[in-house]
Amino acid sequence: MPRTIKIHEPLVLFPVDTGDLTKHNIVPRGEYQVEPVPNPIKKGGPPWLRIVGEPWANAEACWKAVNAADLKSGAIFHPRSQAPGIVLALLCASLFIPALVSSLPKKPLADVPALKMELAGLVNELDNLTNHYPLLLSETQKAYQHRYQDVIYSLDIYPRYKTVQQTLQREILVQRPDLENYVATINALDEQLYRAWHDWGVTNRPALVAGLQQQKARLLSTDLMLQQRKAYGALQLSTATEATTNPCLEFNERLEREIGDTDGSLEDVARQNRDCADRAIKLAVKINLLRAQLANVKKPAKLFQTAGST
Repeated sequence: MPRTIKIHEPLVLFPVDTGDLTKHNIVPRGEYQVEPVPNPIKKGGPPWLRIVGEPWANAEACWKAVNAADLKSGAIFHPRSQAPGIVLALLCASLFIPALVSSLPKKPLADVPALKMELAGLVNELDNLTNHYPLLLSETQKAYQHRYQDVIYSLDIYPRYKTVQQTLQREILVQRPDLENYVATINALDEQLYRAWHDWGVTNRPALVAGLQQQKARLLSTDLMLQQRKAYGALQLSTATEATTNPCLEFNERLEREIGDTDGSLEDVARQNRDCADRAIKLAVKINLLRAQLANVKKPAKLFQTAGST
């Protein structure tokens, strides 16, 4: 059944019959009659939406992303404004913060003030972690960010990236089903960029990749996407398990090596990014432990109060 969608930003569309990324069409903002069609890239995958009577389509999540909310004024992506937050971007894209309890020394459950003081110190250290890695705030970091956006879709890195990302997404969606649109949008954009890098017959690959990256920036700059991205990032501290720790650390190690191998001038900044991300994981493990201990201390007190009040 066709329906009307009003988009607030231009959208890149692909051939509805093949999803061939060697051909694409950019439609301007406006209202369009669209209808669902089978996913031309991934058999059995989420349906795409095409313009009625036209051979052009894109993932439904991408349509929804530019239809969901007006663009936030001044929110368009600029690399300069993103430099201080690269570690947060890495955490959002690929890091899991496990809630390990058994592997760390246990504090006396009754010493609540000491636990709270230690927790506050660790949270403060995590919040200021990037200050200890000067290259993350340097001009070199911008080059690292651009290289990261290319390397992430390489044949060796992308499968590792998707394995870590999909595990995280499953856990987060259990707690926040309303983030499904955000997750679907990220996955659709990743799929298109990966195909743009590796499909045979793409005649102007750099231009196509650049166009898709710009579309990704626009989609993620809407008010709704910014809100959901913030909520998604916050949940990473509480949704991971011990089983996800090693794959995450292995991914960080492989990413550092890949960036250093492809551009020797980025070896030092790649090492600092990895060290900072790994340190963030270790801090968050301790934070989760302390929070679990504090929760266990409070539960008996609540039960006692309830019993005493009856």
